[in-house]
Amino acid sequence: MNNENEKYMIVAVDQEGNEIGLESYTKHSNTPEIIFDCKNQARLFYDKIKADLFPHSVKLLTIKET
Repeated sequence: MNNENEKYMIVAVDQEGNEIGLESYTKHSNTPEIIFDCKNQARLFYDKIKADLFPHSVKLLTIKET
């Protein structure tokens, strides 16, 4: 069950731990991460980004808003 106070953020880092901007995957070119409201949508996008950016590390994080 999706909690309405949860969001899902995708971030990517290179082999040295530097954040990789995901601007080419979003309309907002000023943010290096991507945030979703729906876990299923985030998971599908995560799987695509992970394949595209291999061997870099891609993480899907849950953000709980209070």
